[in-house]
Amino acid sequence: MVHSLSLTIFTIIGVFVQWLVKHVYLSHRGAASSKPDELDVTLTAPYPCNAIKGSRKFRITMGLRKLDERNWLTVDKNYIKEHDIRNSLLKNERRKVFQCLPESREACAEILEIVSDFLCERYPSMFQMKKDGGKTEIQNIKTGETFVSGGSDSTMEPLEIAVRLAMEDLNVLMMNSEGEYYLAASATLFPVGWAVQQRIGWTISQVHGPVPQWKEKIGHSVNKLTPESPMERSNYFMETKESNEGLGNTLFRPEGLTEQEPGSLMDNVLLRRERQTFRRLPRSGALVFSVKTTLNTLDELPPDQLRALATEIESWPEDMAKYKGRNVWGQAVLGYCDQMGISTLSVTDKILNLVLVTMTMLSSASTMSWVSSFLLILQSADAIHHMKLKPMMLATADSSHRPIRITNLCPSDIYPAIQTQAGTGPSTGGYHALPGNTTSFDVSPDWQGRIWGRTNCSFNSNGASLNASAPACLTGDCGGLLDCKGTGQPASLAEFTLATSMSLSFYDISLVDGYNLPIGIVSLHNESTNADLRNIPSNTTNPVCIGSADFLTSVSQMNATTVPINTTIGSITYVTPLEEALEAHSVSRWCPWPLQMQKPWKPGDGVFPYPDDGIKRPSFDPCLSMCSKYGRASDCCSGSHSTPETCSPNMYSKAAKKVCPDAYSYAYDDTTSTFTIKQGAGFEIVFCPSGRSTDIKKNMGNSSTTS
Repeated sequence: MVHSLSLTIFTIIGVFVQWLVKHVYLSHRGAASSKPDELDVTLTAPYPCNAIKGSRKFRITMGLRKLDERNWLTVDKNYIKEHDIRNSLLKNERRKVFQCLPESREACAEILEIVSDFLCERYPSMFQMKKDGGKTEIQNIKTGETFVSGGSDSTMEPLEIAVRLAMEDLNVLMMNSEGEYYLAASATLFPVGWAVQQRIGWTISQVHGPVPQWKEKIGHSVNKLTPESPMERSNYFMETKESNEGLGNTLFRPEGLTEQEPGSLMDNVLLRRERQTFRRLPRSGALVFSVKTTLNTLDELPPDQLRALATEIESWPEDMAKYKGRNVWGQAVLGYCDQMGISTLSVTDKILNLVLVTMTMLSSASTMSWVSSFLLILQSADAIHHMKLKPMMLATADSSHRPIRITNLCPSDIYPAIQTQAGTGPSTGGYHALPGNTTSFDVSPDWQGRIWGRTNCSFNSNGASLNASAPACLTGDCGGLLDCKGTGQPASLAEFTLATSMSLSFYDISLVDGYNLPIGIVSLHNESTNADLRNIPSNTTNPVCIGSADFLTSVSQMNATTVPINTTIGSITYVTPLEEALEAHSVSRWCPWPLQMQKPWKPGDGVFPYPDDGIKRPSFDPCLSMCSKYGRASDCCSGSHSTPETCSPNMYSKAAKKVCPDAYSYAYDDTTSTFTIKQGAGFEIVFCPSGRSTDIKKNMGNSSTTS
């Protein structure tokens, strides 16, 4: 009986304690958890930037994605120290970091409303707001500051209050009468290479002028933003700092990144990331562009991100590498990766190296042939374009230089352009070529680069466009300069990597950036001092692309006066496979109608049948690629479409491949487009050859020629 009573008493006490826990402690915890971010957010890690993808094929894109609106503005453990730096800059460097043009006042006031509403709702333990008629007080509980906006008690300009509250730099973009956005107001406290007072009022194209390929590739994207589609993107670059440099000096770099080499102190090498967001203000219609900067040392990166970083650094073309300062820190960063056992080699690359050892041990011609074919198959499995392979200088019998010839067989003047990506190329980036002209250059044995023809050009005596606000050339233009410094579209490209670890030269004709002129590549192996090269038949080495009907010749009329077709060695004649099915009418109409640069005029009665219904096209009919015209990730093999599995041939690439079977038509077209030959030979690039496109890859397999 006593035992039963005791058990009953203990049971009642237990139930009572459980009730207390449930209705007092848990209800208190529930109330606390119902409030957003009651924890001290200034102790949390920074909002993660997008992971570095580790792309082996460089392509500049806007990389826009839908904004994570809950985290439009973020607060983290760096808030207090960066807040102090921002206040100091606004006081001591104000003109360099803060400017507002008169027309931006309304938009700046709207930004403050949106920023303060967002921060008070998202971080209520840190920001509070009180409104009294037209006057608003915003309190920063963490710093003890109170800002007043509206009415006669306003303490400072609205944009300045907003940027003192947030960790992000804030900019106002407004549209001018020509339909282009310009910088109307800016609070940019952590700039790199520019100051606000220098660029206020500049258009976005002017602001991004130093960025290689920006205007051509992504400049149009900002015009697509609506209030319902806020977007974000990420950007990164490397920088070095002095050993005793303060955080303020590292973040505030109006003069540009330091060119101080880091030496052996890897703590002096930083990964600088920018999270950029874009949203249109609903009332004023202006764009607000925010930038959040974070810094990381290399040892803070996980191994997969360090590998991805090294891979992308190696993939940059020369203009982008120069812009990002790879010559300053590149050796140190890649050396650190090697030291940490981080390899940028894919599984395929590692197999290639193993095969190369086999090549060295087995030197027979038959062995070299099958190994070379195997190499090309493996390379295409990873879809790595040879222009992304790291050129390798290897000793050869005639290693002092390689000849590069450029011949113009077009009926009119052209302006060949030359872009060197590695090694030592010609001293000029472009020149004027009359019809029938052949110009010879010497390049280093490890040269890697592109060559294309520009048409319909007008340059002044200084080699710049006659119209400073317009391109100098109708097709292939590169910044309006005769001495080309970048790439141009549309253009039929010849691409070369003369030396690799595989002891092969890689080359191709590329229509990925569009088509403007017929083009052929002639291997000069028969001029080499290397007997193995001289004995290689040319039926597998000389790709030709003729996408203009005026230069098409019937098969029966083909000869070797332009690009060598058939080769006789001893008693054997080696026949070059040709595209034989297309007739002039089909070749004149291969470019998809909307991609033509010069669509035909309307008929006299003003009727314009859809899409073209047999309308005669001009004999010179340059064709844009879908990537260069529309810039969509699916067309450019970028963003979520940056792998062979997610990027497929589009309408343009299918049409281009039909008329030029041996040419690259889109980014992952390696197996039917890449040509190789034992390294040591030079090349001739022929513009406007007469004849027919070759079809070597389809009929000769992988056509890897080593003798």
